[in-house]
Amino acid sequence: MVKNRIVGLLDRYPELAEGRPCKEVFSQEGRVWLEQIAVKATDRQMLDEDLQLLAELDQHIAQSEGAVVLRHPLGRAACSGGLAGGAVEDDPRDWEVLCGADRL
Repeated sequence: MVKNRIVGLLDRYPELAEGRPCKEVFSQEGRVWLEQIAVKATDRQMLDEDLQLLAELDQHIAQSEGAVVLRHPLGRAACSGGLAGGAVEDDPRDWEVLCGADRL
């Protein structure tokens, strides 16, 4: 939803497409560009707020993914499919954190 709002804002400024440094506006380079583009003051405020929210969401997602890795007995190998054959046969209760069952 946040990314859709940002893309919608960019659609109102087709002239900015020529100055885009990369195809993916949500990459590190693209976000720096978004912070620097010249848009109307109201659009700048909305864009800055959405970029801040996006950064907070990215941070929250990274923390959540880290918690899953730390809490699962097989650690990062299980989460990344790095085990032989890519299959994990273990107790499904080990994965309760993925479903949010530990918060019930």
